[in-house]
Amino acid sequence: MTAAALAGLLARHDGHHTLKATAAGVQAAANEMAAKYCEHAPAAAALLRIKQLQSGEAKPAEKPDSARTDAPTDAAMLMKQIRFIDNRMKRAARDRSSPEKSRGEVAGHAAVIAALAEPLGRAAKPHAKSPDEVQEWIEQSNAMAATAARLNAVAHDDAGTDMREALREVDASCARCHADFR
Repeated sequence: MTAAALAGLLARHDGHHTLKATAAGVQAAANEMAAKYCEHAPAAAALLRIKQLQSGEAKPAEKPDSARTDAPTDAAMLMKQIRFIDNRMKRAARDRSSPEKSRGEVAGHAAVIAALAEPLGRAAKPHAKSPDEVQEWIEQSNAMAATAARLNAVAHDDAGTDMREALREVDASCARCHADFR
């Protein structure tokens, strides 16, 4: 699921990059792998497709018909990934030895958190018990994505904007959601 979320971000990114041509195919294959994780043969075939796309052995489809945005999403797994990335982001933000490198790392980690928040918003079922809670889960996920995106922008700011406030906003977003759903 993490690979699918990140590939989806790369596919939608408005900039040109080396992975753009294969990102939608990688997302489709990663979604297939997540959906079939209990069945070795289909999951292995999906992983092979990802490797072939990345190595250039396979060409991406013009319109990937297997791209799914409704792939099963495991909220607990995504939250573990987000927690891991958040910890790395905070360590990078505290690193005073190389401010430029630190800002780049924070920006990268914030972009990943924003990307993972999107599929997390679709994973309300195990946590939300009512339609109102489902809506609240989606809003909380969107808020996490928005605060992480803002942190990414602040970290990219060449004027040397202080990142502390944007980091606090990400922490506050997480705390609000955990208060409601933990």
